[in-house]
Amino acid sequence: MKALVFDLDGVLVNSEPLHLEAFRRALAPFGVDLSAEEYYRTYVAFTDREAFQRALAGRPEGVARGVAEKQRIFWELFRDRVQAFPDALALLGRVPVSLPLALATGATASEADHALRMLGIRQRFAALVAAEDYRRGKPDPEPYRVAADRLGLPPAACLAIEDTREGIRAARAAGMVCVGVAHTHPAAELSEADLVVDTLDELDLTSVAARFRCGDGPRLGPGDAGPGTRDAGRG
Repeated sequence: MKALVFDLDGVLVNSEPLHLEAFRRALAPFGVDLSAEEYYRTYVAFTDREAFQRALAGRPEGVARGVAEKQRIFWELFRDRVQAFPDALALLGRVPVSLPLALATGATASEADHALRMLGIRQRFAALVAAEDYRRGKPDPEPYRVAADRLGLPPAACLAIEDTREGIRAARAAGMVCVGVAHTHPAAELSEADLVVDTLDELDLTSVAARFRCGDGPRLGPGDAGPGTRDAGRG
């Protein structure tokens, strides 16, 4: 393992409830009532544009206006309410400074940069890949391939950390080993990850690096995940 690649929303920061509120308020003028169940089942991994293209199918003229309004509302909610997952910050504290980090997120670059700066961790990330940096969002592997490219590494040398099925599919399709963390969805819904943890406090990077040998040999076999983690296999 030569690098870690993090998702942002739902992995590093607990911002999905704010995204849901912003989407609901921005969609209301279009007569769309987005439930929490539908958001977490369908929209949670989408970029803003992808979400509005789906929610306003047949009304493409409203997409740009909806995206702009959602981003305005979200920024108002988010700028002073950046809340990190404590286990994510604790994990960052355990990562050697020599191990490069990247972000692969569906958030905008300004949102991602703001979140990392508010948490005092922006300098730890060698690469930041946001919605403006790719054409196809998760579950397409493009965000993770761009992140690996910016790190100057093959995807197989990177370990990704995700909280959604779409993100897990994207990371694995890019060729990365992926850990699923049950911040947003129950662990049972993350079974396509190579490894599933309830919290990142359970993640032993030394053990994972030795067992998965990212970019340098075989992955874990069934039952080899070690205590405190679950080997999810290939789904």
